Amino acid sequence: MRSPLIIFFHILLLSILFSEPLKIKVVFNRHYGEICAFLKSECSEILDELENRMIHDLNELGKREKLSFLTTLSGQPYTSFQITMRMENLNEILLSAYQYKENLGFLRFVKSDEKRFDKLKDFESSLMERIALIRLKFGDYDGYLRLTYRSSVDEYPWFSKDRRFMCFISDRGTGNRDLHILDLENFGILRLTTTKSSEYFPRFSPDGKTVIFQSTKTGRWSIWMVDLDRFEGSYLKSLNPDGKGNLYTPFWDESGIYFSMEKNGEYGIYLFKDGILEKLFSRNVEMFSPFHFDNGILFTMVKPKGDTGIFLLKDGKAIPFEDTPFNEFDPITSEDGRWFAFVSNREGKFFLWLRSMITGKLYEIPPPSDGDIFYPSFMNDENIAFTFYPTGKEPDIWIYNFRSIIEMDGKFEKFLRVLENLKSLFNEEAMK
Repeated sequence: MRSPLIIFFHILLLSILFSEPLKIKVVFNRHYGEICAFLKSECSEILDELENRMIHDLNELGKREKLSFLTTLSGQPYTSFQITMRMENLNEILLSAYQYKENLGFLRFVKSDEKRFDKLKDFESSLMERIALIRLKFGDYDGYLRLTYRSSVDEYPWFSKDRRFMCFISDRGTGNRDLHILDLENFGILRLTTTKSSEYFPRFSPDGKTVIFQSTKTGRWSIWMVDLDRFEGSYLKSLNPDGKGNLYTPFWDESGIYFSMEKNGEYGIYLFKDGILEKLFSRNVEMFSPFHFDNGILFTMVKPKGDTGIFLLKDGKAIPFEDTPFNEFDPITSEDGRWFAFVSNREGKFFLWLRSMITGKLYEIPPPSDGDIFYPSFMNDENIAFTFYPTGKEPDIWIYNFRSIIEMDGKFEKFLRVLENLKSLFNEEAMK
């Protein structure tokens, strides 16, 4: 257990970090090819312009996260980067980004390329993503933290049980939705699938050694798994023996693999365990996102008027669990069982909502800016990830620390206990 003095200084440090911008040092190193050795003045002018543009871009990207990028800095920076700029000729510049000798990415910046500045922003995003992962690892943030910055699609975050890895879907680099694994300890990103199919809803196995996901590899929606040790994918044919159904939204825990399947217009919730496929529930309406919860199955189902609600499947019956005239879906619970998260448009746009399973109180988590939130995933008992779809832009993965909500709910729980005690005293007096 940490001493009160250590806790005090840590809180003091975080208060300083959050009140002022985090200072990031960027060191530019220049190298010139043979042609530029004779045209050093012209080449230096081009590199000056590019260097200034990059610092400007980084400060614009970091404005919301209170990051300040500087080329000169007195004192200790939060972290630092080195960018090597090698100019081959007046048209081509090779850029490489490093942090403590680790290469974060490279870019051949060609002045005649119409998309050169879009490519430059993706190059710059590698620095932003590294900073975000450092802040996530050490808890140096409060409220929202943006994890991905690419111009690509980044969505469907999900964490391994030990919180070492996060799997997600992205079309970065290929333009195709592929499965990726992010090492939250060492910050490496690995693409696990490279086919022309699209992958969705990745989930870790309970032991963290395998990822299961929804894919179109067979020409229809099916469920696949990939072994992280061998990076080999396999089609789970046993989940769909005759190959005629469409399988969606898998979930894997110690009790088995849950998923939804549509076949000949009938939708069902299924469980696969120990080589046995069991149909748990079926109707002629869409249902998806099943997972094991409190001796039952929570899932999303389309209602007669076309909106969606969250239901609890128990003893063969679908019982409304989070059901309003609006749309509710993407249900998930925290590992400690205290929090139930879901997405709803009850405020007009799709917000993230947290319901305390202790007090019953509902808390709203709006998007970080104009847009919608989908696909929540608990990182731990006080951090939740989600995909944010900003209006007119591609989606990114964000983290929200809801420590303040935990504190509010704790106070509300104490208040309810006081009321309960007063009620008991009143009842005792009334019986005298």
